[in-house]
Amino acid sequence: MAMTGTASGRKPSKRKVVLAITVVALLGAMALDTKVVQIGSGEDVRQQAFNPDRFGQSEFPRIRDIVAQRAPDAVTLAAALAADKKKRRLPPMARWRAGLRSCP
Repeated sequence: MAMTGTASGRKPSKRKVVLAITVVALLGAMALDTKVVQIGSGEDVRQQAFNPDRFGQSEFPRIRDIVAQRAPDAVTLAAALAADKKKRRLPPMARWRAGLRSCP
């Protein structure tokens, strides 16, 4: 007498059946969503790929102008840095590590 069904004689569990159906549905959805593009066609993006040299040539003048517009002049920047340096004090431990024994 020959056995039919699985090797162990049991039916596959409900969880395995649901998992198999889910995998098949996912693979089917991926296959339906895939678009085949012919090489050299208008949809072929290899010719439209990002080119860093072209990007730099087109964007550098705009960025340079923005930076130049927002930058303060050298006299104002030097005065602000000098004022900030006078106002700032190092914490005692940092002064000790730097070799500055006395506090100003």
